Amino acid sequence: MCGLAFWLGQQQEKGSTKQSSEPVKRFRAKPGTERKNARALTSSIPSPEKNRSTKPVKEWGSLDKPEEGPKQSAEDKVLREILMSASPEEAIQQLLERMAFQDEGDVSPTEQAILGYMYSRLDPPDMKRADELFSAAWESDTSKESQVEVVYFISKAALEQGRYEDVFTYLNRLGTGGLPASGYALELGIMAGIAYEGLGDVDGARTAYEHTMKQSRTIGLDTNYQVGNAYRAAGLRLGMLHRSAGDDRQAAALGKRVNLALNP
Repeated sequence: MCGLAFWLGQQQEKGSTKQSSEPVKRFRAKPGTERKNARALTSSIPSPEKNRSTKPVKEWGSLDKPEEGPKQSAEDKVLREILMSASPEEAIQQLLERMAFQDEGDVSPTEQAILGYMYSRLDPPDMKRADELFSAAWESDTSKESQVEVVYFISKAALEQGRYEDVFTYLNRLGTGGLPASGYALELGIMAGIAYEGLGDVDGARTAYEHTMKQSRTIGLDTNYQVGNAYRAAGLRLGMLHRSAGDDRQAAALGKRVNLALNP
């Protein structure tokens, strides 16, 4: 298997990472294929059966259950507040000010990924800068936990721009091994479901939501707010699919089951 530096078009040197002219181009799944709406993308995709054979999400079920549930750190709380900023411009300013007081090696991949995501939300988006930050974040820490967080933010940017196929390209970068038991990993399952919906693959979406709910229960709904929120969000999306299919009874039953699980 080729090293990560090869796939990102970067050359690693001891103690530093040397950027080539390629990483931004290669990390972005399919430059220039942004779609203004899901209908345009859906009209050009293969059948749902073929789609499902090429996406990794159907094999979820390998989230590792930790001995102790993930806890929100002080840094997580600060970054969450930044994510809830009134505007991407405000968030970018806060992140840059925060990074200015840190040594270069102390800036976390999550901070870089969030900054990249905020650049993607500008009007117009600055995707060149966003992709540079996504690539730097991915390269700076090759642990699965870190890479899940990077893929979360770049996939979030792709979803908001209607680049549904790209979401699966990014998910594929995580490989086929188990994912960490984290809110970010669970959110990726929901993102996969939304991307399947955007591509018109209802069966794929349903499976992604069902797996996310199952994994949330496995981790423990009371582990932290992220796990409970992921379970609720996946249940809501799955219920909407049931209603769209005309199965209001099943949707109502699901809603009751979700509420009971979250409020025993």
